[in-house]
Amino acid sequence: MTQQHRQIGLVLIIGGTLGFVSATIFGPDLAPATYTIALFASSIVIGLGTGMRFTWEIWALIQRFFGPWR
Repeated sequence: MTQQHRQIGLVLIIGGTLGFVSATIFGPDLAPATYTIALFASSIVIGLGTGMRFTWEIWALIQRFFGPWR
């Protein structure tokens, strides 16, 4: 399951970054509210992807140094 979470996280990071870049490029042509929502949504997606990708690594480090918790 860990590997699957990493892959999903990477896809979310890439998709969010593409959305952020395209919203920045096409932003002046959009309505201000649409532009703000696009930037906000893409940054949330990037955050979710980063969380899914790195939470498992951080948790593994914590368990490695402080012992397994259940």
